[in-house]
Amino acid sequence: MIQTLYNGGSRMKNVLTALALWMALCAGAFAQVRNATVTYTYLGVQLRGYRVGEEFMIPLDRIVELGWSANSSAVGAKISAEGKTFQVATRQIEGSTCVALRDLIQKMDGTSTWMPGGYDALEVVSSIKSVSVKSGEISISAGLKIRPTISLMGTNDPKVVIDLEGARLSPSIELDLDSSAKVSQYRPNNVRIVLDLPFTPLLPQGQLANAQNIVIDFNPAERISTDPVKTDPPKVAPPKVDPVPTPPSGDLAVQKRTESELSTELFITVPKPGWKGIATVRRPERDVVEIAMPTMNAKLGDVEKDLSKHIKSVQLRQDTGLTVLSFKLSARMGAVMEPSTEGFKLTFVHPTGNGSLRGKVIVIDAGHGGKFPGTGSGQYTEKVLSLAMAKTVRRALEAEGAQVIMTRETDTNFRESLADDLIYRSEVANRNSADIFLSFHYDDSGSKKTPPSGTKSIYHGGRDADKYLAQCIQEFIKSEGPLPNLGAVDDHKFAQDSGFSVLRNSKMPAILMECAFVRNPNDRKVILTEQFREGIAKCVVKGLKLFFGQK
Repeated sequence: MIQTLYNGGSRMKNVLTALALWMALCAGAFAQVRNATVTYTYLGVQLRGYRVGEEFMIPLDRIVELGWSANSSAVGAKISAEGKTFQVATRQIEGSTCVALRDLIQKMDGTSTWMPGGYDALEVVSSIKSVSVKSGEISISAGLKIRPTISLMGTNDPKVVIDLEGARLSPSIELDLDSSAKVSQYRPNNVRIVLDLPFTPLLPQGQLANAQNIVIDFNPAERISTDPVKTDPPKVAPPKVDPVPTPPSGDLAVQKRTESELSTELFITVPKPGWKGIATVRRPERDVVEIAMPTMNAKLGDVEKDLSKHIKSVQLRQDTGLTVLSFKLSARMGAVMEPSTEGFKLTFVHPTGNGSLRGKVIVIDAGHGGKFPGTGSGQYTEKVLSLAMAKTVRRALEAEGAQVIMTRETDTNFRESLADDLIYRSEVANRNSADIFLSFHYDDSGSKKTPPSGTKSIYHGGRDADKYLAQCIQEFIKSEGPLPNLGAVDDHKFAQDSGFSVLRNSKMPAILMECAFVRNPNDRKVILTEQFREGIAKCVVKGLKLFFGQK
């Protein structure tokens, strides 16, 4: 009897085990596949993919946009990412070869989380593993690539603030800090490092590269690296000095590098050691551009007699703690400054008309479409909202006499892969020799509990005319736009290595407008109204007229 019960129990156990396995296989085989987005908050990149259960499946042709590489074969795919190489399984979803992204992220010491709210949005965050601060030199090590944003806080005794957006402190973080430094989880996805240095810091010039290991030296003097030995004397912290040292005086030189019908490029050489802090471009009058630099002892050297027909005069003056280089121009122009170790490049973008839009060929792209819905859901899907905005802007431009070409007028996509679909859109503008390319989108704040509100214009970094076009439109967003002005933004902030494909591949001035944030309650109240769309269209028309030289 006992033996019979034992055998029967064993058979029942085997049946239950087989049933559980069959159910698991069925669940995997029939798991719902849904369109989803992944937001790389530490890079500012958002990509489309598929949600299968709790996993995010990313198409291999999207991998390259993260700076990774992928090679597929009959047995899977070889992924090279963040300095590591992985052999992973692949899966076919809607005709695309995909790999499991969350599994990859975990292997690279990153964190991924599905955001609440039913948006099928995955957030990827980098983990800060160690921070070291010693006498003004900071070292940061992260699981995934990061790029710090550096700013000054305060005026009389400024502190250096390093923000690591899309990053979290690792539970096992290694901290090696001197008394000048504080490290905190400033926001849920923002690590902040504050340095209160006993000297005026030398801020890095230009855009910082993204990397897993970053070293920044804020010391104003060059440091000599040696191999320490036991007999080395102990290190002494730099003495406290006046926060605004007086450097030796010298001549500030203004030279013309190149000039074309579209722009004048100057280079301004600043006497050593230059300024300490941040130089800014300002426009006190319509035809005056000023470069305001923290005070330095300098006088204006010789300026070419015929510097440019577009520049009437150049002056240098001291103004309340600032050294100001002022240019009187023949008309309003775009002004783009790019710092370097010797000074800075200043490019003036010339207007190319009298402000009229009559006869101008303008290609309007309604972002996403078809199988690429973009962010949001339901009536707030980005592909629907962007098409409604594009049609409103088209009517406003045609009323000004512009020739408008739409990349799409229905809910459709043009290519099977998103990368090819984006290239097609810029090719429409290139084939038609367009004067301007405008792409309309709606934004998603990712993980922020209180999403930002407003409108921004994104341009391809390194193209001065594009930046000026974005600034012209945002100028009217600031003064009369239906939502707050979030400024003109370099696309490398979102896609570090290459910028946005739809802008990079356009051969004419091009911008991508993020009209509003679909997850912000305030934005959501207005984005479905014709009044909102007409408000954006009015700002676009006025901005284009300004770009084309309206007096």
